[in-house]
Amino acid sequence: MKVNWGLLGITLGLILLAGSIFFATLKISAKIDSTTRLTEEKLLTFQTEIKRDVIALLYGYRQACYQKRPLTLDDLEEGKKFASEF
Repeated sequence: MKVNWGLLGITLGLILLAGSIFFATLKISAKIDSTTRLTEEKLLTFQTEIKRDVIALLYGYRQACYQKRPLTLDDLEEGKKFASEF
């Protein structure tokens, strides 16, 4: 039986290429999943901080308007204390 070494080499090369593409796809997929998870965690943290800042600003602004005076840093600090309760 005569072996066609060229055909065998090409076949092995294609099998190795397919395997490397498969494992590269798995690695890229895992990296995308971890990046997505990290981004979601950062987004939730950022969203919570924005909510607290908005509550603090609205609380301070409401207090200043209620007393008919300009908004001060003390109003914002009281608003931060109020917002930290949530």
